[in-house]
Amino acid sequence: MTPDTNTLAASAAAPLDVVLTQPEAAQMLRLSTRSLERLVETGEAPPRIQLSGRRIGYWRSDLMTWLQARTSPAKRAA
Repeated sequence: MTPDTNTLAASAAAPLDVVLTQPEAAQMLRLSTRSLERLVETGEAPPRIQLSGRRIGYWRSDLMTWLQARTSPAKRAA
């Protein structure tokens, strides 16, 4: 049984989603790690993944979605 060529092409073109550590996520968001922790405490942070007892991770796609949701629409020029 051979894989469908279209499926292979689509999967090759799609970027792989990766899990970022808390410091990597903070860096991507241009926040300090402590600022990201504060957002978690207030419930305003992007969704996170409990990787182990003390280790937190974030899907890169969730961080991008969270940023897009927080972006204000640009004001139109008159």
